[in-house]
Amino acid sequence: FSKDMDSVDTQMSMRFSQFLMMGLMLVYYIVVIVAVAPIVILVLAAVAAFYVLFFNLYRGSVRELKRMSAVARSPVLALASETLTSVQTIRAYRAYRCTPTDTPTLPLCVWLQRE
Repeated sequence: FSKDMDSVDTQMSMRFSQFLMMGLMLVYYIVVIVAVAPIVILVLAAVAAFYVLFFNLYRGSVRELKRMSAVARSPVLALASETLTSVQTIRAYRAYRCTPTDTPTLPLCVWLQRE
């Protein structure tokens, strides 16, 4: 266990140093390019705005895909989740029936019958 932690600590410091060095080099290159050609600021601003827009769109769609994937993998949890979001409608129309063969969902049926 301690050998693993030692290797993680060693690799982490090396990776952080590389990350810092590359980040500073990127900032240096951008400063030099902007000093030589100031019009590049407009291009960089447009690229940054596109990146932020694309990132926000991508992050929302990935979150939704992960949720749908988790629901698809677990039908019992999907049933419970859908029931909890629409429990008032189910109770209002008494749209539930519990049979002894519904063993995975029997606790849910018993909970719905409570008023």
